[in-house]
Amino acid sequence: MKKLVSIISLFGLAIVFVFSSCGTSKKTTDENPAPGWVKQKPIVPGHYVGVGTVMKIGIAPEYSAKARNRALNDLASSISSTVSSTSVLHKIENSYGGTEAFNQQIKVETDEYLEGFEPSDIYETENRYWVFYQIDKETYRKRKAERKRKTVQTALDKQKEAARYEAEGNVLGALKAYIQSIAILKQYLGESCMAEVNGQQTELGSYLLAKIEKIRSNIQIKAAHKQLVVKRHKIDEQPVEFKVSYDGKMLGGIPVEFHYTGGYLKRDVVYASKSARVACFIASSSPKTQKNVLTAQLHWPKMVQNATTDMSIRRLLAPMSMPQTKVKIKTLSPVVALSMKKTNADFYRQFKELLQEQSFDFTEKPKTADFVIEMDYGFTPGDQAGGFTSVYCEGSLKLKSAGGDLLDQKLASAQRGVGENKQLARKNAKDALFDDVFRRYLPDLIGQIE
Repeated sequence: MKKLVSIISLFGLAIVFVFSSCGTSKKTTDENPAPGWVKQKPIVPGHYVGVGTVMKIGIAPEYSAKARNRALNDLASSISSTVSSTSVLHKIENSYGGTEAFNQQIKVETDEYLEGFEPSDIYETENRYWVFYQIDKETYRKRKAERKRKTVQTALDKQKEAARYEAEGNVLGALKAYIQSIAILKQYLGESCMAEVNGQQTELGSYLLAKIEKIRSNIQIKAAHKQLVVKRHKIDEQPVEFKVSYDGKMLGGIPVEFHYTGGYLKRDVVYASKSARVACFIASSSPKTQKNVLTAQLHWPKMVQNATTDMSIRRLLAPMSMPQTKVKIKTLSPVVALSMKKTNADFYRQFKELLQEQSFDFTEKPKTADFVIEMDYGFTPGDQAGGFTSVYCEGSLKLKSAGGDLLDQKLASAQRGVGENKQLARKNAKDALFDDVFRRYLPDLIGQIE
C-alpha cells in the first residue's frame, strides 16, 4: 500500500513539473499588473519578438493554441528574408514568374519550424489571452544553419544518385532524382545553397534546375507524318503516330499530351511504349472545319507529379514551356448517294440540299459513294366516297456502306392521300410520305454516318 502511495505521489510531482516547465499564465490584479509587452510590442536588441492575443472563447486548449499561432506568425514576420540573386528561386522568377505562392508556402513551413521554440511568457485576463515569444537571433541563426547544412547534404546525396542514373542512361530515373533533390532543398531555394559538385563549389539549387532543364529540353517528340488526309467518318480508325527520343535514342515511358482543334480525342494523355511509340486516336472531327491541327507536347506537369508528391514543387516547376509538334489533318466529307427504283427529281434535289446542310458530299453514282441510302415506296388503294378517291403510300429506307453492308433501315409510316381521281390521290399520298421521310427518318440515318 505504501509503495502504491509513493508511485501516485511521484506521478503527481511529474504532472506539476510538466505544467511548470511550460510557463504559468499570470492574471491581472492590483498586485500583478499587465506586463509591458501586452500593451505594446517591445523592441529587444538581439532578439526576434512575437506577440499573439485572442478572446477567451471555447475551452482553454483551443484559445491558447490560437494565441500561440498568432504569436508565431507575428514572430515570423519580424524575421526578414530576401531572395538571393544567386538562388534558384531568383532564376525561376526571372524566367517563368509565379513564385509568390511558393514563397508563401515556405513562410508557412518556416512558421512550423519556429514552433520548436517555447513561449517566453503567457498572460491572461478574464476575457483575453496573450502569448509572448522572445528568441535570441544568434540562437535562431545557429539552429537554422545546422538544419540547412543537413538538408543540403541530403540533397547532395540525392544529386549523386541522379548523376549515377544519368551516366547509366536511365533518363527517367535521373530526372526523377534531380527533381527529388530540388524538393529536399525546398525551404532554402530562396537562399544560396553552396555545395561541392564534381570537385567545384556550386550553387546546388541552380545546378539542379539546369540539369532538370537539360533533360527536359533534350526530350523530343516527332510525328511519323507532318500532314494527314482522311475521310471524316474514318478518322477514329486512323491513329496519328509519334516517336519519343532523348539525344537521338528512343525513349519510352514518357507522357505525351495531345490537343485537337477539330473535336474530341479518345485520350488526351498517352504514355510512350517501350519502343517509344505513341499513337493518338481522334474520336470524331467537326464537320464545320476540314483543316485541323493535332498538337503533341511533353506533359511536363505529369512528369514532375510522377517524381514528387510535394505540391509546392509541382507548382514551382510546372510553368516551364514545352515545344509543340504539330500535324496538319485535312478531313474530307463522306460521299453519299441516293438509290431509288422510281426516279424523282424533287426528292433528289431535297436530298442533296439536306446533305449539304450536314456537310456531306452528294454523288449520283452509288458505286463511288462511301454510303448509299436506298429509298423505295409503293401505293395501296383506299376508299372511294362522295366522288373522292383515297390512296395510301408507304416506303422504306436502308443505309448501306460502300461494301453493301446494311447499317440501318427505317420503315416509313403509310401516308393517306385524297383526290378527285386516283392520280391526284397518289400524288398527295406520295408528297405526304416524302415530307414525313425528310422530317422523321432521313436526319436520323444521315446522323449515323458521323
